[in-house]
Amino acid sequence: MRKFVLLALAVALAAGCSKSPEKTVLAKVGDKEITLAQFNAELAQVPDKYKQQFLQDKEAFLDELIVREVLRQEAERQFGPLDSTAAAAQSDTAHTMNPAWFQRINQVVKNATDTVKVSLAEARDFYNKRNAEMGGRSFGEMAPVIQAYLKRQKQQVLAAAYVDTLKAHAVIWKNQKIIDKWNAALENPIRDALKGDKPVAALFAVSDFPPSMQAWSDLQTVLGGKEDQVKPVLVDLKQMPYLGRRYEIMQVPTLIVLDKDGKELSRKVGATSTDQLAETLKAAGIEVAFQPADTTSANVKQPKP
Repeated sequence: MRKFVLLALAVALAAGCSKSPEKTVLAKVGDKEITLAQFNAELAQVPDKYKQQFLQDKEAFLDELIVREVLRQEAERQFGPLDSTAAAAQSDTAHTMNPAWFQRINQVVKNATDTVKVSLAEARDFYNKRNAEMGGRSFGEMAPVIQAYLKRQKQQVLAAAYVDTLKAHAVIWKNQKIIDKWNAALENPIRDALKGDKPVAALFAVSDFPPSMQAWSDLQTVLGGKEDQVKPVLVDLKQMPYLGRRYEIMQVPTLIVLDKDGKELSRKVGATSTDQLAETLKAAGIEVAFQPADTTSANVKQPKP
């Protein structure tokens, strides 16, 4: 009987000590934890057309929650904590951010980007370069529209830089063990190619966009049997959009050359000719037999050391 009681007590203690999966901490911003419960609750509120991509790329959604918390903490620093009425409006059992914070977060971003100006000269330059797209309308008609468009673009760039600055000053921790499990389940030909312990030439394309797929054929032509020195990889963003976000792909085709440790050596956005592909490879220190007709290496983007 005594043994049975001790065994039952041990089981009860073990059950009491075990941590609920929902309480698993995925990340921390300062002392604020982002738990699995919050992650799931926030994801449930995402519109269906976006939810699937975040279910596929969970790390991207976690990064969104981290940015949101960084901004929330900055909003609290600037405006103070929520008043009792706003704080009481949300249930203690809710795992999502109190909606009252979003208005303050928007104000923080607005304050950081509101100084952006677009001159008439900038608008005129944009108009002249895209005159064929203006439908015959005069600069006077289009100027306000162009200025508004360019201002939004500038604000987006400034907002991203502002968030990066806040993140750089924040103490952020991510549960890499869980993130590695998430990512291991994703198709990733770049990760697989890097296991070969040699540089990787990753061409980002879209399977139903012929010019980008032609670039893949051209890349293999340019390499011309040099696959022992560098591994060519095709990344179809239609099937793997998460890799486009991870590598910040804004246009296809884009060629990125990585060293054997995954560090970016060179990049060419809009790599649509064999010359451009060859020059991008050479900028990464990879010699190919293909001889470009024209030297354009000055146009190849090389990361800062």
